[in-house]
Amino acid sequence: MPLVNAKHGDNGIMFYGKPSVFESAEMTIDIVQNGAIATGDVYPQPHKTGVLWDAYLIKAIHWQDNQETLLYFSTAIQKTIKEKFSYDKKATWERVKEEYIWLPVSKNDKIDIAFIEEYMHELEDERLLELETFFREAGFEDCTLTKEEKEALIRVRDGNVNFVQIKIGDILIGDKGDIDIQNKDINGRGLYFVNSGVLNFVIKGKTDRKAKVFSGNTITVDFLGNAYYRPFSYVMATHNHVFSLSGDSIKNEDVGLYLCSSMSFLKKIYSFNNMGIWPIYKTTSICLPRNNSNGQIDYAFMKAYISAIKKQCIARLKQEINREYKTYNKVQTERNCTTAIVNTEKPSYKKLEVEFEPLIAAEPFECYKWKGFDQSICDFFGSNQTILIGCYKGKKYYDWIHSHNIYNIRLGKTKGSMEKNRKLFESTSLLILYELGKPNKLSAYKITGHHEISKDELIKLDYPNKKPRKSYMAFDISPLEMDLTFLVEHHLIERLLELNANNAKGTPVFIEP
Repeated sequence: MPLVNAKHGDNGIMFYGKPSVFESAEMTIDIVQNGAIATGDVYPQPHKTGVLWDAYLIKAIHWQDNQETLLYFSTAIQKTIKEKFSYDKKATWERVKEEYIWLPVSKNDKIDIAFIEEYMHELEDERLLELETFFREAGFEDCTLTKEEKEALIRVRDGNVNFVQIKIGDILIGDKGDIDIQNKDINGRGLYFVNSGVLNFVIKGKTDRKAKVFSGNTITVDFLGNAYYRPFSYVMATHNHVFSLSGDSIKNEDVGLYLCSSMSFLKKIYSFNNMGIWPIYKTTSICLPRNNSNGQIDYAFMKAYISAIKKQCIARLKQEINREYKTYNKVQTERNCTTAIVNTEKPSYKKLEVEFEPLIAAEPFECYKWKGFDQSICDFFGSNQTILIGCYKGKKYYDWIHSHNIYNIRLGKTKGSMEKNRKLFESTSLLILYELGKPNKLSAYKITGHHEISKDELIKLDYPNKKPRKSYMAFDISPLEMDLTFLVEHHLIERLLELNANNAKGTPVFIEP
């Protein structure tokens, strides 16, 4: 069972212990009360969790928490307390419970839990969409292993890999920064500034200060032995004891990652009391696979093995995402419990007084007028009609749209969203679809009707999103044989993406007279 402690990062979990030894609870919020860095850190703990020391768990009194509310309240609490407490002023419950946090409220001045859940759902959808885009762009939409990748895994499983000891300096060249880059030089512009340490891949920020530039497809290793592959160009300071390693041996990203893994033992040797430097590193040997036929370093095996590991990890991530969809909101815990778990304190999570105006969400689509577009595009469609530019996230959505002859968009969360936009929906006669991330892949459809469709109805139709929203507007469509080359050449979709950053996420867009 995970145990929380004075931990900065890793969701506050530092150790694991036997459930029979530690008191535990589920669906809680973890607050770190002590620690040089971690004081005031707040983490959601949806699963059964215990406390070792220097932290405590709290639970809501007046509502039933789920993963969405835990995430929201954890963030709200941390924003309030992180800068107020420190190692010298502990974030004890007696102090924290008196703090105020900003929360959305309903018209009757009650905490708007429904809004919080919906808002977190939307953020989750955005992150899942980013993951899907990453899978596609990184070539991991299909995680099927190649013959070479399967053979690499089998060789490792069967212990059929021969290794050779190679000095780092025999295959890589070490270099370091040439100027003293400081915090004041970090301005969000220019190149990444690589530092020493472990957090955030030790990227401290961006700087445009002139300095020696180190190219991508290299490795950095610091004085503590932390090694990272760098696919991008970057700069380093002279005082941070970090070195850039380059050479023909870094054939590609997969080989670079393998080399970093082969250096992982360095961080067990070097520390602030025993700093690693390049003259030492270059004489240090690492174990690399050897090709049995020619006795050389087996770079092909390194690439195949790391590629296989990537695919396996992403396949497991996809399985976890699917599992979350299926089990969403099924796991619940004790409600309205006031017990907090800590060595001697037993705090309760009191109702927080807030001063906050009700929040009203914007409609989940955009509307533009034809007069804002080039005349040639207006002439192509005829600027007297209303059209809908829609987006789909991949083949499974495309197949669903075609099999049901429906394209749906979310309705707003505010009451009257349907009535408010009735005229817009009734006047829309044409749908142009494109695939997310592929603005040149267009198709056209005639809109023959529209109707409101519920979450339950979509689930019955086997909608690809296993966790649909409450209400949608469904457009009945019929495919059109329409030459859309003109729209591709005039970059219609790209122009829409430039109008609003949200459009890059696939936001539906209406264009009307």
